[in-house]
Amino acid sequence: MDDSLYGSNSFIPADAKQDYLMPTNNDNVSIVNKFMKSITTLEDFKIISKLGEGSYSTVYKCLRKADNKIYSLKKVRIMDGLSDKERDNSINEVRILASIKNNINVVRYYEAFMDTTIDSEQFGKNGPKSTYLCIVMEYADNGDLF
Repeated sequence: MDDSLYGSNSFIPADAKQDYLMPTNNDNVSIVNKFMKSITTLEDFKIISKLGEGSYSTVYKCLRKADNKIYSLKKVRIMDGLSDKERDNSINEVRILASIKNNINVVRYYEAFMDTTIDSEQFGKNGPKSTYLCIVMEYADNGDLF
């Protein structure tokens, strides 16, 4: 399998790539559990501000604590409330972003990882935990697309 599709900071452990790309059933929980082997977590970032929100994801301007650089982090609630098609679309977004290299017209993809955390914005500090697909991308601060 070609690892270049996943960027230099692959978010899919080597032993999970085959199951991730071609799941033989709809057991998304087992696929997510394989993602959880990732080293990066939301704790590695400090959220600075919310940049935007969609029907099933939120994008934040954040600071990665390890390198002190600014990134955009898209946080997708992957297991709660998404149809199988929406979940597949979110995962395919990562595959597509990771496959695009050195294109000045596309925001750069750095990595993606799974994280389970409390959605404190929606539920407060004592709310239920949710599983998120987190996509780390280049922060583009020169306006919007409109």
